[in-house]
Amino acid sequence: MIGGSEHPWFAPLYRRIAVVTVCLLWLVIEAISGEPVWQMISLAAFAYSLWALLIAYRPPQDVDSETGSDTRNLK
Repeated sequence: MIGGSEHPWFAPLYRRIAVVTVCLLWLVIEAISGEPVWQMISLAAFAYSLWALLIAYRPPQDVDSETGSDTRNLK
């Protein structure tokens, strides 16, 4: 079973950047509002998404990294 950052949906770079950007925006909103607990939660989400989706990401072997399409022959 594929889970987490290995899911084929994350294969295109723009999707991974979008997820990391949303986490960063969430962190900025919580920093502006001054909620320390939610700041820590959003910081953790941002740090994990940055690491898992951009720094340490390895695309699955059966997914094209440009299109995100499944390259297996499923006939």
